Amino acid sequence: MSIAHLLVISISAFIFSFYSSWAYGLDKDATYRVDGLQKPAEIIVDTYGVPHIYAQDHYDVFFVQGFNAARDRLWQIDLWRKRGLGELSSVLGDEYVAQDSAARLFLYRDDMYTEWLAYGNDAKKITQA
Repeated sequence: MSIAHLLVISISAFIFSFYSSWAYGLDKDATYRVDGLQKPAEIIVDTYGVPHIYAQDHYDVFFVQGFNAARDRLWQIDLWRKRGLGELSSVLGDEYVAQDSAARLFLYRDDMYTEWLAYGNDAKKITQA
């Protein structure tokens, strides 16, 4: 399977994901109780399927954005994680072993504390929200 095949699969999955959310509709009245929020937050999905997130602090906004993305696209997040870690061959077969080997050469191996500080003083907290 080539990169072109993977791209076609990703685009097809995106279209299916968008269509299924739009055609079948998300349960607009659903309430979720999740650990990690400081205060209540809300996701309002408009008639075009665009989610609008409302929360009382920016960390909760990032948390809810992650929840919303995972709710709709967990498969894609996991595929990208596997690509970044060099683990695609575990799900897509031996044709991806060379790509996995190359991806592993780019894994960050330095001091993560210094790296996080380079992004800003609360970058780590935001990404872990």
